[in-house]
Amino acid sequence: MDANVFYETYAKLPCTPRMIQAMQLLAIGKTLDQAALEMDISMKSVNRHLARAKARLKAETRPQLVARAITLNLIVAEFDDLHY
Repeated sequence: MDANVFYETYAKLPCTPRMIQAMQLLAIGKTLDQAALEMDISMKSVNRHLARAKARLKAETRPQLVARAITLNLIVAEFDDLHY
């Protein structure tokens, strides 16, 4: 991706791509350890991404963070596995 296209795409978002990735993994039920392995970073770094995202989205808890991220269309919540 061209640097200018990257900047124009992500500059408008309230969170960085790594924050969004961490929130998406949290939303689908991954633990911090699993998210760290998938993102190839430490659990401390995952926590840092989530903490910064909470601050930017003014969320107090992780469930509230996920809910706000879904509402803002930053992450996608899929409920294909739910059966009633």
